Amino acid sequence: MRKWIIAFAAVGLLCMTAGVTGAHGGHQSRWWNTPQYMEALKLTDGDIQQLNQAYETSSLDMIKLKGQVEAARLKLQYMMEKEDLDEPAMEAQYNQLEESRAALGKARFAFFIQVRKIIGPQRFSQLMEIFKERRSKKD
Repeated sequence: MRKWIIAFAAVGLLCMTAGVTGAHGGHQSRWWNTPQYMEALKLTDGDIQQLNQAYETSSLDMIKLKGQVEAARLKLQYMMEKEDLDEPAMEAQYNQLEESRAALGKARFAFFIQVRKIIGPQRFSQLMEIFKERRSKKD
């Protein structure tokens, strides 16, 4: 019983941290619309238009995927709270949760690939440095 309590706590912690970062990860959603990023990366109107389009397309997909993750997490939580322990069903539900998380992760990665395609490798490297600096200032 103790290992199930620990497992439940671990699943809960993972689920909570996955939801904190939002659909596109831990950075401001439309960072390219801020003067700091526009100037630092020398973004053109065309770049901004393409980034907005990629964001709109990916956001809708990621909202759906986040919903699937949350539904799978809740189902697992309900199974853990039941009096009867159905270990195979719980394991299957946990696998579903992980598959949902993986799909969301792939969608986030696909968005970052789109960003790199739009702004190019040099400006993308600059962007990653800016994100890294901002993250280190928050810590």
